[in-house]
Formats: sequence, structure tokens, C-alpha cells
Amino acid sequence: MSENGSATQGQMMININNKDNFTSFLSELDPAQIESIGLKGNLEKIPEILSQQILGRYNLVVPEQQALEFFGGMEKIIAEYKRLGMSDSVSKFEDYFNHGMTGDLREYVSIERKGLFSPPGKFSGPADWQIDSSPSYLESRWNEAITILEIARNNPKANNLYGQLQTHLKMCVDIAMENLKTITYLSTEEKQIDQTILEVAKQKLGLISQGAPNI
Repeated sequence: MSENGSATQGQMMININNKDNFTSFLSELDPAQIESIGLKGNLEKIPEILSQQILGRYNLVVPEQQALEFFGGMEKIIAEYKRLGMSDSVSKFEDYFNHGMTGDLREYVSIERKGLFSPPGKFSGPADWQIDSSPSYLESRWNEAITILEIARNNPKANNLYGQLQTHLKMCVDIAMENLKTITYLSTEEKQIDQTILEVAKQKLGLISQGAPNI
């Protein structure tokens, strides 16, 4: 705030410059203490902010130093939060950590960023893209999803993730094709265009499952 107004709102960012200092700090705390001094609420926000940075900011192909420092201390951070009775606060953390240990974190984060696992009828996932997308955008979204699926297929460490995403996308494209029939605000021509896009996406998904390259 200033006499000229206030700054625009933005998302808070946190960087862990020294994982050992942070985990040492956590190790000195106990559950009763963080409750009595009102520290628990602030501690709970830290994993949430860091999880958002994994999802939206960190480069997982060539991680910067802050990201490497954070990832290096993630296991201990999770353990300390659990000891302090804040397991729920690090549930997403633990999810990322487990995928990092499996070796498919980059693929998992790509899927999360695009909301590809969103269930039908919620959060505008693949089963609902036709509801509010132009034909070009609908085609772009499905091509992007299929590219991510191919990347997961090509990573031997992402076999389970690939299988889950493949099953989900196949289900979503079938639901989308049925849903398209019920949309009343699209013209017959627009529906035909979207139908073709979805049919092509379904065909590509089938080819990927057979091990064929994308077309």
C-alpha cells in the first residue's frame, strides 16, 4: 500500500535456499508448541505454496538451484510435517515425491497442469472440453493430451501412469462424443466439425495403445 494506491494481487512464492536449515527448524518444534504459539496455520501454508510452484513454476527438465534444493529435502520435510501432526498439509507434496522416486514426475506434472485426470463434469476436463471450446481449441487440447500420453508411453518408468491416463482419456473421448449430441447451442455444421475432431482423437488413442506412432 502507498499513498498512490495498492499493488496488484499475486501469488506468494517461497524458495528454500537451504533445506538443512529448514528441516532443522522443523525438527526443533513439537505439536503442542506450534499450536500454542499460533505457528501451525503458517506452517500449513508453506507446502501448499511450494506444491503450486512445482505445478506452475519450476522447470522440471532443467531445474534451477532453488528447485533442486527443495526436491533434495522433500522427504525430510514430509517426515517432519507428519511428526507434527500435519500429514494433510503435505499430501500433495508426498504425491509429487512418490512420482519423483518412481521417475515419472515430469509426466505427472504435465498431466496435472492440463487437468487431464479431471473427472467428467468437473473442472472442465477432457470429457467436457467440447462444451466451451472452439473447434480449433478443442483440437489443440486433444492433440496436447495425446502428446503427453505419448511422452508417458515412451518413459519406461511411467508405465502405470501411462496406463491410467490412457484408460481415462479413452473414457473421456467416448463421453465427449455422447455429450456433443446433447449440446443445443451448436449448429449442425459445428457439431459435425467437433465430432470429426473427437473421432480423430479416439483413433489416435487407439493407435497409441497398439504401439503405433502418433499421426
